[in-house]
Amino acid sequence: SAIREWESVDALEALMTEALDHYGIHIEELSEKRWLLTKGHLLQDELAVIPDEGKTVTLDRRQALERDDVEFLTWDHPLTASILDYLLGSETGNTAFVEVTAPEGLERGLYAELVFILEGSCPPEFDIQRFLPMTPIRVVCDQNGAMLQSDQVSRLEQAAKTDVASHVLSSNTEVLKALLQPIKSESEQAAETEAERIKSKALKQVEGLYGREQERLQELRDRNGLVSEAEIMVLQKESRTLVKAIQSSQLRLDALRLFRAV
Repeated sequence: SAIREWESVDALEALMTEALDHYGIHIEELSEKRWLLTKGHLLQDELAVIPDEGKTVTLDRRQALERDDVEFLTWDHPLTASILDYLLGSETGNTAFVEVTAPEGLERGLYAELVFILEGSCPPEFDIQRFLPMTPIRVVCDQNGAMLQSDQVSRLEQAAKTDVASHVLSSNTEVLKALLQPIKSESEQAAETEAERIKSKALKQVEGLYGREQERLQELRDRNGLVSEAEIMVLQKESRTLVKAIQSSQLRLDALRLFRAV
C-alpha cells in the first residue's frame, strides 16, 4: 500500500546516518531502529532540535507508539527537515567529480551536469510561489557544449566508476578552465531557453487568474456598486507586481558534476 511504501525506512535511514555523522551528531544505537542522538562535535549549532541531553528517536512506528519518550523519525520530522535544509542550502557538496569507463555510444572526454535554479524575488504577501516556485533546471552536455539525450545521460550515470581522486582537477586547472568555457556558455543558453518557457507558463497563469478576478469585480461594481475602484486597483497592482517579478526572475548555478569518461 501507499502507507507501507511511505514508511519504508531504508532510504531515510541511509540519509540520516550519513548526514547526522557529517554534521557532528553522535548516533548511539540502543536497539534495532532506535537511536540516541547527542550533539558530540556538532558542526551546526542551529540544529536546536537536538537538546543538550540528547534525543531518542526510532524509525519504527510500533516502538514510537509504545514509548512516549521516543520520537518517531520520519521524512516530516523537524530533524529531517533541518538536515535537508542544511544539505540543500549549504555550498558544501555542490560540486562533484567522477571518472567513469566510457559507456557504449559516448566518446571519451569530459561531460558536465549543471543544475540551475530559476527563482523570482517578490514581497512575501504576493506569494509568487503560486506561479513560479523555485525551479531546478538540469542540463547535461559534453565538453563541446552539445546537449545529451536522456538515454545518454542514463548510460553515463550508470557507467562503471574508477578510483581516480579529485586531485587530478587541481593539477590541471588551466586545461580545465579552457574545457569548461564552452560547457558554461552552451549550458547557460540551454537553461535560459527552458527558463523562458517556464516563465511564459507562469505569466499566463497570472494573467488568467487575475484577469478573471478583475472581470468578476468589475461586473459586481457595475451591477450593485459593492466593489470599489480601490479594490480593483489593488488587484491590478498585485498582478503587475507578479508579472514584473516573473519577468525579472534569474537563473543561478546551484550545482555542478563533472564526468571524465576514459
